Amino acid sequence: MTRVKKQSKPTKTTNAKQKPLKLQTVKAESHKLALKTFRCWRSDHYVIQLLRERGWRWRGEITNISGKNYLSKFRKMKKENKIENSKCLWWTDDNEPSVLNGYSASHVIGGFPGMEQALTKVSHRDLFNEQPWFPVCFELPREKESLEETIEKLKKDSFWIMKPPDAYGGAGIRLYKSGSAELNNIIQNPPRKCFIVQRYMENPILFGGYKFHIRAYCCITSLEPFRGYLHREGQAEFSTHVFDLEQVGDKFNKYSHITNMKVNTEKKNLPFYRKKKDVVGSGTEWSLRMLIDYLEKNHGDKFDVDIFWKDMHKISKHVLETLSKHKKVLRHAKNSCEGGHFQLFGLDFLMDENCKLFLTECNTRPGMDYTNETLPDGTVLENIKEGNRVTREVLNDTITLLGIDDYGKNSGKLPFIKLF
Repeated sequence: MTRVKKQSKPTKTTNAKQKPLKLQTVKAESHKLALKTFRCWRSDHYVIQLLRERGWRWRGEITNISGKNYLSKFRKMKKENKIENSKCLWWTDDNEPSVLNGYSASHVIGGFPGMEQALTKVSHRDLFNEQPWFPVCFELPREKESLEETIEKLKKDSFWIMKPPDAYGGAGIRLYKSGSAELNNIIQNPPRKCFIVQRYMENPILFGGYKFHIRAYCCITSLEPFRGYLHREGQAEFSTHVFDLEQVGDKFNKYSHITNMKVNTEKKNLPFYRKKKDVVGSGTEWSLRMLIDYLEKNHGDKFDVDIFWKDMHKISKHVLETLSKHKKVLRHAKNSCEGGHFQLFGLDFLMDENCKLFLTECNTRPGMDYTNETLPDGTVLENIKEGNRVTREVLNDTITLLGIDDYGKNSGKLPFIKLF
């Protein structure tokens, strides 16, 4: 029913009644299952530790099968009804949710089948290339002419990052300048059957000369009805060498341009990781809270925290809604058990010199690992300690949000922003 004009009292859905996004919270959902046992890979040390602290029992790895063909053997186990059927949380890796999908209504599975196919680097290009917050992207060699036309239209120097279609952790990334012999050779003589070339941000905001990306955490708890959330905590990951656009092409310095921790903690780069860098300090990680505080104090003329959260909310909402409707995800959803899946995502953002956000990628398996807080000389890195706190809180809050155990249910509202 439409309200007449004279009725000025705001409804529950008006902005007058809503908290700012930076303060919003949600309550834990209700779930038909009460769980206290879980399975995950032994390498998920932090997950095992935190769930045990909640009173859960680790039942072992996802499967005792190993080797290249373990997934096909895992599928055979399902066909022969050899997968356990008891109440259990499965903290899975890519492709494993599709094996477990629909097997038992007593399972809660950490992943939606098909999501890993929906989020390849090529899929990113297909899903988000028309969005103003996603740097323009081309699939080569298929879009060779389109890339050349775009470079020509820019009529200025531009930089382009090359990404393999199926790599992660910064592997295989290279950076080239437009008009360079190296980039022209890549375009004319593609080194792979399929790879991505994306516009590289030439003007990122720098702290002490160092580039960073923001890792935000989102969660989908249901596809139908759709429920998605953005966690209010996050992290910033810094490079370990000063940003330098001269170090591209055959002079490419990955430690200047790639902000992934796995890259920056490589053995030969550890002295730079441990170094007390200007503004950043030792290590490479800040909490999002630390980042926002620094931006407000030092870039208050350009940074507005309310606009930051508004843009983060808008982009995250679009990404999760797009993924929830992806054909590869919906194809599996019809066979899923009600309440049987959830998924935690890591969304990576860059910020330009005007404090505007741009999405670079969305990950189905964000690294939720503990980072060593202590240097060999015994120095405790407070910024890394903060980053670990965030990882811990995101993991705990996500499990609490699902409503599958009673841990933390009475501790107040959870620091998630509801996207839908």
